Amino acid sequence: PPKLTWEVEKRSDLKPHQVMIRLKVDRSLEIPAFAARCDRPCTTTMGGANLMTGGFKAFQGNNRPDVTGFTFTLPRPLGAGHDVYWNIESNDASPLAILEVEIVPPESLPPEMR
Repeated sequence: PPKLTWEVEKRSDLKPHQVMIRLKVDRSLEIPAFAARCDRPCTTTMGGANLMTGGFKAFQGNNRPDVTGFTFTLPRPLGAGHDVYWNIESNDASPLAILEVEIVPPESLPPEMR
């Protein structure tokens, strides 16, 4: 399976309740989809590859307000080694921590997101 690496970027242009994650995968993903578990209820506000945005669909975890994610509509496939940028914010405007980030298998996505 593809290996995922990620980090929270330190950015002065973000508000305290927002984080920017930068992630990479070491193998191409035909249907790139990612999920994050936060320390509080959170929402995806942006996702993009190589600083391009707009080709993504956000989703929430099943009955889990502390899980948010997104899938790309563009680019597909997502090539290995590309930087993916992902903005997440807390739903209550409190500071946010990301506890876990993972690749979402295509079969776990609703059909309209595959």
